[in-house]
This record gives sequence, C-alpha cells and structure tokens, in this order.
Amino acid sequence: MFGFSALMIASKNISGGGGSGWISQPGTLWACGRNSYGQFGQGSTSTSPYSSMVQIPGSWLFAAATNYNLYGSSYYIKNDNSLWVAGYNNYGQLGQKNTTNYSSLVQISGSWLACIGAKSNLYAIKSNSSLWGCGYNQYGCLGLNSSTVSYSSMVQISSSSWISVAAGLNSVLAIKNNYSLWVAGYNNYGQLGTKDTTTYSSLVQISGSWLYCSGGYTHNMFIRSNYSLWSCGNNMSGQLGTGDYLNYSSPVQINGSWLHISCGNYFTMGIKSDYTLWGCGINTIGQLGRQPTGSANSMVQIPGSWLSVECGEAFFLALKSDYTIWGCGDNNMGQLDKYPPPYSYSSIIQFPGSWKKIGLINGAYSTFLLQ
Repeated sequence: MFGFSALMIASKNISGGGGSGWISQPGTLWACGRNSYGQFGQGSTSTSPYSSMVQIPGSWLFAAATNYNLYGSSYYIKNDNSLWVAGYNNYGQLGQKNTTNYSSLVQISGSWLACIGAKSNLYAIKSNSSLWGCGYNQYGCLGLNSSTVSYSSMVQISSSSWISVAAGLNSVLAIKNNYSLWVAGYNNYGQLGTKDTTTYSSLVQISGSWLYCSGGYTHNMFIRSNYSLWSCGNNMSGQLGTGDYLNYSSPVQINGSWLHISCGNYFTMGIKSDYTLWGCGINTIGQLGRQPTGSANSMVQIPGSWLSVECGEAFFLALKSDYTIWGCGDNNMGQLDKYPPPYSYSSIIQFPGSWKKIGLINGAYSTFLLQ
C-alpha cells in the first residue's frame, strides 16, 4: 500500500480481483519480511526480518500493511468481520485510543468489510458501508475538514455507502456505491485529479463513473466503469504510463481495457482484461520484472496469464491463473520469501505453494498471503 490499492467490496473470486478486488473465502494467513515493531502480531519484535513464511493463527479474509513507513503497522480482518491490528502506533493509527506499539494482535470493535493502511493511517469500511479512519491527519488526509493532527481512535469520515477505499501518501481515495469517486488530502503533484495542486481537507468529487482506484507515493491510478485506465500526479519516472515524464493534475487515459491496477513507489503494475500483466515507471532494482533495469514511461508486458497484482514500496507480487504467486524487485527485508542476499530480483521468482490471494496492500517491506 506501496500503493494503498483500493479494496473493493464484491463477491468472491471475481476474475482479476484476487488481492484487493475481492474478499475471498477465509483461509490461513502467512507473512514474511520486516517485523521490527511486531506488525505480524506474533508477540515479539526482531530486527532480523522473516525471510520465510510464518503463519498468523486464525481464519482470515484479508491483511493489509502500511505503505511509506519503515516502522510498520498491519491490519487484519477475520472471517467473522472483526478487525485486528498490530505494530507501530506513533499517530494512533492502530485505533486503540493511545500511541502504544503492539506486538500482539489487538481488536478494533465493530464489524468490518475492508481496510487499508497508509503512511500513518488506517482507513476502513464497516459492514454498514460507512467509511472510517484514524491516525495521522496532516493535509486533511482523513477527509474530516479538521486541523487536528491525529486521531487515536476510529472516527467516521462519511455515513454514505462506500464500496472501495484506497490511500496514497497523506491522501485518501474512495468510491461510493453509485460509483462516484471522492478524494482528499495531499495534492502537491495534482495526484488527486482535481485539476489543481490544492490540498483538500474534505472529500471532493472527481467526475465520472469509477470501479477501482490505487494510490501511490505521489501518483494515483483509476479504472472507470468502462474498464478504461486513467492516471494523474507525479510522473518523474514514467509511472503514469503516458509515454512522457510530464505531471498531470487531472486524469489522463492509458490505452487498453483493464481489470486491476496497483501503485508502488514511482512505479505501477496492472492487469488487462485479457489477463496479461503490465508495468511502467522506475525499474532501478528490477521492480518491473524486466531487464535491463531502466525506467519505462509506457506500459511494458510481463509474460504469462495473471489474476491479480499488488505493489509494495519497490517490489510487486502477482497471482497467476494457476494460483501460484510470483514476485520481483526489492528483497532487502526478505519480503520475496528469500533470505537476502540477493537483495533484489530483476526477474520474477516463484513463491512455494498454491494461494487464494495476495494480502499485500501497500506493504512497504512486508508480504501477506492467504492460503
């Protein structure tokens, strides 16, 4: 979440949705990578990363990790729709009415359908479809029209009916059940798509009908109801896929029909309607899964047939049609299920096993998989 990708509430096993486009059948949850603040909920912290999968006890629907944050917080939804959290809590992003770090799982009361973590924020949708958040609120990124710096307990952002929420760096993107898109927060590169670089502390609407959105560091990607792909914001590494390096403050269209999109830190990965996998942006450590390791300002294809893809800060994981998971890019914290060195992979490598979905949403240095 890097990209906090959107999390759409939908029926299970929709093609192209594994990862953040659907809620799967419950399963066992596994994690690897950075756990220095106990974000895996194992009751311990370690400066040494988990370079092979460890199981998080319970039956789970989903897991999400913070993006843009070395310290690490994680958020989990059980099959009974209860929400559990662990890890770093400097701005109250764990919703516990304090700023205490937790290395064991603690619950946030309520019944929940979806959650996503940002730099120091948690956004979540309740079972009644209302939108909530907590944590850091600089630049108004909680959309509360408030100058309060942070909230350590969950506060309601909107009582409207929401089907999707995504987060970028100090910004939130959300879609209502009428497929309208709403945004708030940091907008220095025009990443909110409001045709300006004004910061917004309340939710403002972006015209059109939308199915899905994903937030990157300072760029955002959107899929319209007709499956067309749109991008805006910072384009210094070609992460918007527009064929140039110009920034855009209103969404511009990328060719093709798309099922899923995920933003990383200065790169983007997506799946087209024919289940092909594509990426653009920075590629300094192989995060696009291609050689040579140069940036691409237009979408380039990774061979294979794919169902889902999710980006971390400088790596991605993708679910193939045979339910195997593959990844490449940064492995500094063992997030590719391999003990470093090597510290990065510029060609995709396979994770052992067969998987239902990728639970990684904006995990800067962590990976979650549901089996």
